[in-house]
Amino acid sequence: SPASEFGLPGEADEEGDGDGGGTDFDFGDLVTMTIVDVFETDSDGMLLSYCPTFDNRSVRRTQEAVERIRRGTRQIGDGVRAFAKSPAGRTATAAAGGLGKMALMAGSMVRHRIEEEVARHGA
Repeated sequence: SPASEFGLPGEADEEGDGDGGGTDFDFGDLVTMTIVDVFETDSDGMLLSYCPTFDNRSVRRTQEAVERIRRGTRQIGDGVRAFAKSPAGRTATAAAGGLGKMALMAGSMVRHRIEEEVARHGA
């Protein structure tokens, strides 16, 4: 079975080097596992059951730095969403929208001036 192929920490693998095929985990380690969708159907192709299952044959240790970055970005996103819902956030959003409109108008005026100069010089 797939579970029997998974080496436990400290068990010697076939080569006898004791690293368990890169699965030397300590209690509390963050790991990444693939999720496999298991479907059971009858002979007519009708779905009988569905079960998402962890594939323990491809367990990898998650790097701490990667997990810290994920958590940090999640916290930043939560903070931004909370700010956006606040009265100050609504004011800041309106101000940013006004600046965007002014920048768009300025860009349009510059484009118009450039088109006039190009037309005037016959290019």
